[in-house]
Amino acid sequence: MRFMVTVVVAAIALAGCGATSGTKVTDEQLQKLEVGKTTYTEAVALLGRPNYDTVMSGGKRVVTYAYSEFKARPETFIPFAGAFVGGSDGHSQAITLAFDKDGRLSDTTSSSSVTNSSLMGGSHTTATTAAPTP
Repeated sequence: MRFMVTVVVAAIALAGCGATSGTKVTDEQLQKLEVGKTTYTEAVALLGRPNYDTVMSGGKRVVTYAYSEFKARPETFIPFAGAFVGGSDGHSQAITLAFDKDGRLSDTTSSSSVTNSSLMGGSHTTATTAAPTP
């Protein structure tokens, strides 16, 4: 009995185990960006330093904010059974902002995906891409 209590407590404690990386951009932050008005400097002040920053010929600039978050399912930590019923759930997001040669926002694109995987080899990914902002 004591062993089962220990297993349950450990599973609950480890349920929050996961990893995040990158820069998360919220919908509220995106709504503050205005095509034709927002400058590169203003966007960086609002969102932070981008994960990728590319300056193209002619002075155009494309920046990407990428974010991913993965969490192990609590069942993963159940001894023996975890190998069969455990797994992880994840979410990733990429926001791409394009700036014209004058440094003004000219286009935005967002994409996201949800990944569910099991330790026994099964996985499922759902991806969505939003149309560029008008």
